[in-house]
Amino acid sequence: MPDLILFFGIGVSGWVVCEKLKIPAPAILGSLLFLGIAAFFDAPIAPPAQLRSILSVVVGIILGLRFNVSLAGMVREILLSALWLIALTVLAVIVLSALGIDRTTAIFAATPGGITEITLTAMSFGANTFAVAILQLSRMLLTVTLIPFLVRRPPEAAFSKTASWVASGGMPPPASPKEPPPQEPPPAAARPLPLRMLDWAILAALGAFSAWLFGLVRFPASNMVGPMLVVGAYTWIRKRKVKVHKNLQKLVQVGVGGLVGLSITRASILALPSYILPIICLNIIIVGGCIMLAYVLHKLTGWDILTCLIATAPGGLSLMTLMSVEMGADSNRVVVFQVLRMVLVLLLTPFFGGLSL
Repeated sequence: MPDLILFFGIGVSGWVVCEKLKIPAPAILGSLLFLGIAAFFDAPIAPPAQLRSILSVVVGIILGLRFNVSLAGMVREILLSALWLIALTVLAVIVLSALGIDRTTAIFAATPGGITEITLTAMSFGANTFAVAILQLSRMLLTVTLIPFLVRRPPEAAFSKTASWVASGGMPPPASPKEPPPQEPPPAAARPLPLRMLDWAILAALGAFSAWLFGLVRFPASNMVGPMLVVGAYTWIRKRKVKVHKNLQKLVQVGVGGLVGLSITRASILALPSYILPIICLNIIIVGGCIMLAYVLHKLTGWDILTCLIATAPGGLSLMTLMSVEMGADSNRVVVFQVLRMVLVLLLTPFFGGLSL
């Protein structure tokens, strides 16, 4: 319990500081930064081993309460994303191999998956797990720090503003305040309804049971996807649209960001200089390629750029879905594309790793 209090105490402190500094997604990035610094200086922080699973289940329940997704009309986009991801990974493997990293290690380092899962799989194939962890960590850290800034001020928006300034003589036009159009109150059936304590107990039980059940059949990200689907079905059957308290979402974000921060070790930071060139090349290909994919999806579908950027970002299912909730993106589409990426990684990485032997 003391470790858990210390963990959340440091994480919440990071959230408050980053919020004061107007940093995007402060609960995630603040806890990641503060607990990453604590891990670098070997602070004795050891949250319970079950915390990751508990947070995944809670995230799944939160998403389930707002889950309303249909794959209809998304087949083309899903296929494009899958092929694009495979092409980026193959290109990254070729480049890393040319830089002197052995083929097996390059495959696991280039695959945009979770650090823990990919590193454990790489270990069983005899790859250099230290190099894999460093390269995976660099991609994840760049993604979770870069994407919020792109979302807050997308390059496309900045470019269009600059073009209009040049056309008008080089000075930005004065902002003219606009009155928001009057909105009619939503019908009673669509309004968020408070859940009774019994409802919350049922949701918690459903979340835990569905996570266990999906885990039995080895479904990818069972702790999150299981509760999301089952709780989503439960609230749909009950015709409820429930609004989760913002502070609960923030605390979950603090927990997820903090766990990522604790994965940063002194050894990985000190070893970074010897991997600078592979890190730069890998992130230009994977992160840059995913940002390109986001803008392609935006042009093809007309979806808002915020949703496209977070949906295609190679930053981890938990972090990206929480970021989508925090920043107002379409979290349903984000979940679909992030789960797609994760499934592809889990299916293809061992296959390509076996081919390299």
